[in-house]
Amino acid sequence: MHEVSSVANLIMLSLYGIDSKYYPKKVLNYVAGCYSQKNIRKLADSGAREIFVATDGNRIAGTIQLTQDGWVCGLFVHPDFQNCGIGRKLMRKITVVARAHGFDMLRMHAAINSVGFYKKLGFRIVKPVEHKNAGKTYWMIARL
Repeated sequence: MHEVSSVANLIMLSLYGIDSKYYPKKVLNYVAGCYSQKNIRKLADSGAREIFVATDGNRIAGTIQLTQDGWVCGLFVHPDFQNCGIGRKLMRKITVVARAHGFDMLRMHAAINSVGFYKKLGFRIVKPVEHKNAGKTYWMIARL
């Protein structure tokens, strides 16, 4: 995997550069803490999550994670690479990996600003969820 610091930096750029239009700073700070270098390394080292990256040359353009039980987490695309197909490519990769693991569906909590993207990929909303620290998201699923 690429440098954990590069993945964490990409996530911070995406969070504070894009998600800040949809979530208050308190929520962004909480989510940023969940995706700190320390936490990303811990998740990767423990095997709790598989972490994937998309690159453009030597730059990390996006990242995504898959939990051991089929939850998609942490899809972040660098602001310079928004609307370039990076998110789609990462979701295709996760779908292939999930099928290889024997999953028949993917689940996620989607941010307010990404629901439309996931709907285009075949996800449907199960219900809105209000997280105490992480704000409003949507529980979404897609059959594989």
